[in-house]
Amino acid sequence: MSRARRFLIGLAGLALAAGPARSDPATDSGWSFQAVPYVWLFFLDGELGAADQTANVDANFTDLFNQSSTAGFEGNFQLSKDGWTFLVDPTYIKVESPIRLGRGPIEVKGKSDAQVTLLDVMGMREVARWPLGEPIVEAGMKQRAATVDVLAGARITVMDMGFNAKTNTPGPIFDEVSHDLEETKVWADPVFGLRGIYDVTDRLHLVARGDVGGFTIQSQVTSELWASLIYDFHPFGLDTMAVLGFRALYDDYTHNDFLYKTWLYGPVIGYGIRF
Repeated sequence: MSRARRFLIGLAGLALAAGPARSDPATDSGWSFQAVPYVWLFFLDGELGAADQTANVDANFTDLFNQSSTAGFEGNFQLSKDGWTFLVDPTYIKVESPIRLGRGPIEVKGKSDAQVTLLDVMGMREVARWPLGEPIVEAGMKQRAATVDVLAGARITVMDMGFNAKTNTPGPIFDEVSHDLEETKVWADPVFGLRGIYDVTDRLHLVARGDVGGFTIQSQVTSELWASLIYDFHPFGLDTMAVLGFRALYDDYTHNDFLYKTWLYGPVIGYGIRF
């Protein structure tokens, strides 16, 4: 595990440790905290390159069941009070696939792998609210509403790429040549965007979030779109939620001989808790 990856994991851990007991923001001005782990059933399309070696990539979660190894996990952690929300959203994906090039006397066999760790750190402020339905008078219940937040923050990316291959050549002297390549890059991009929440019912909520950033500071452009349905459950008196949604993330980053230009997209499934 690279030093940059350990730093990001530690930063996310510090953010999670800040979660105090939950209070309903509709009934008082206390803090509320929610934690939702996800599985991301992602598709990956784009280009990866290092040291003058560029490859088109095309992978998805179904590769878990064949020769490739693909995994995507993430979490969503939010701390809210008085219309302010602070979000930490770590994501880890891994793609590993075999390589086989050439025919006849010269053949290249091996594997390529890419590990991407993302960390979204954002602050959001509610700027508009429209009440829905009849006012709620019962203590501890909030009125349905539609809200809009503005957001600003940073997207930190750690990219580890590896390439290991053996070239079989004819002849008794050089009948096998090994090639190894490892490359790690870390970059951070500013992002700005909006989030909208619509309470369909007291328990069912529609949430959409979008942002754009980069602006050639690090990435040429990075952009993300989230859309999800959240359904509230209260087993054993706990405030929990099931989440089903879709996430799409684009990043175009080029630095010297390093290229990361990809679309990551697909459904997300999660279950979390509020305090």
